[in-house]
Amino acid sequence: MAIFFYPKDFTPGFIKEVCSFRDSYEEFTELGALVIGISSDSENTHRKFASKYRLPFIHLSDTDKKVRNLINVEDKFFNLLP
Repeated sequence: MAIFFYPKDFTPGFIKEVCSFRDSYEEFTELGALVIGISSDSENTHRKFASKYRLPFIHLSDTDKKVRNLINVEDKFFNLLP
């Protein structure tokens, strides 16, 4: 399983990061990995983001940061970047 956290959908710097997971998606799945992206955006925003950038993997909404805190992902860079 490949889980990655990112701060928000539609932010320029993270569009590039998320699209790199998209571009490598087949390599992950060939290895049997499930790819999951997690941010604090809503499910509706995730759907729009995934549609616009043709993202094939699962997006989870962690609006209250429970998952982030459970896994001990610290906020860094002025509490913007996980």
